[in-house]
Amino acid sequence: MTSLNGTVTVNTLDPADPQLSDLEPLRDALAGARVVGVGEGAHFVAEFTLARARLMRYLVEQCGFTTLAGELGASEAAAVNPWLAGEGDDTDLPQLAVPLTVGVFGQLLRWLRDYNRSRSTPLQVNGIDLPNTLTLSPDLARVRSYLNSVDPPTAALLDDLRPLAGRITGGSAVVSAPRWGTLSTAEQDALTAGLARLSLRLRTMAPLYIDRAGPDSYATACRHLSAAVHTDYQLRAMNDFFAGKGAPGDPSLREHYMAPSDGSIEKALVDAGLGDSITLTDLRVSAPVFHRIRSQSAMMDIDLRQAFDVILASSAATRDETVSF
Repeated sequence: MTSLNGTVTVNTLDPADPQLSDLEPLRDALAGARVVGVGEGAHFVAEFTLARARLMRYLVEQCGFTTLAGELGASEAAAVNPWLAGEGDDTDLPQLAVPLTVGVFGQLLRWLRDYNRSRSTPLQVNGIDLPNTLTLSPDLARVRSYLNSVDPPTAALLDDLRPLAGRITGGSAVVSAPRWGTLSTAEQDALTAGLARLSLRLRTMAPLYIDRAGPDSYATACRHLSAAVHTDYQLRAMNDFFAGKGAPGDPSLREHYMAPSDGSIEKALVDAGLGDSITLTDLRVSAPVFHRIRSQSAMMDIDLRQAFDVILASSAATRDETVSF
C-alpha cells in the first residue's frame, strides 16, 4: 500500500446530512476563489449528482457563494427558476425543461427546489451553455420581447427569422443539427446574416436601449442573442460534422462559448487502499503528479493540476434510476 499525500476521506455524499465538516479541506483550496467549477466524470451517475448537491450546500452555507451556473441554456434556466423558487407543483419540471436537461440535472434540480424551501432567498440557476437542444426559438422569443419594449421596428426583423428557427427545433442536438441541414442554402444564410445584423444593432444602440430599459435587461437580451448566434454556428458545424465535411475543431465552439475569458488518479487511490472510500485529493499538494483521469468510458491524458484543483472520487458509480427518456 502506498501513501497519497493531499488526500482525505469524506464521510458521505448525502446532501441531506446535517454535517459538512468533512468537506472543510476544500476551504484552503478555495481561498480567494470567486468562481468554483464543479464537474463530473459522466452524466447519469447517482453518486455524482449527490456529490454535486452536497458540494453546493458547502459552497453556499460555509463559503458564502450565492450564484449557481449550469450546463443549460439561459432561456431554459429562466423557465426553471420560478419553479425552483416554489411555483407550481413538484411534478412540473418535465414541462419546463427539455428531456436532456431533465435527464442530466433533474435530480439535482428537484433537490434544489426542496432545499429552497428552507431558505428565505431561493437559489436560482444561471444558464451558461448553448440550449441543450441547439434550438434557437426560446432565446429569440426573449430577444423579441425585449426589442418590442425598446425598439419595435427592430423587433420586427425577428419575424422573418423565427419561422426558420422554428423549423430547426428538436429534442436534442442530434435532431436539431440535421433539421438545420434541411433548410435551403439561402435560408441558412438568411438566418446567419439576420442574427449578425441584430447582434450589431444591439451593440450599436446600447446607450439608447440602456437608457430606455436599464443595464440589466440589456445585458440579458445580449446574452440571449449571443446564445442564438453561437447556436446557429454550432448547428452549421455539427451538420457538417455529421456529413463528414466539417472543419477540424469546429464543434468546439460550444466549449469556447462556455469557458471564462482570459499515471491515473483512480489507480493511485486504489493502490493507497482508498478504493472503497469517498475521497478529496488536493492536487496542489499531492504527490505524485497525475496525468490521467477517467471521463465517461475513456481515459483522458492530461496534467491534472492544469485542469483541476481538487478531485472528489466516489467509491462507486451507479446508474441514476430517476433518469428516463
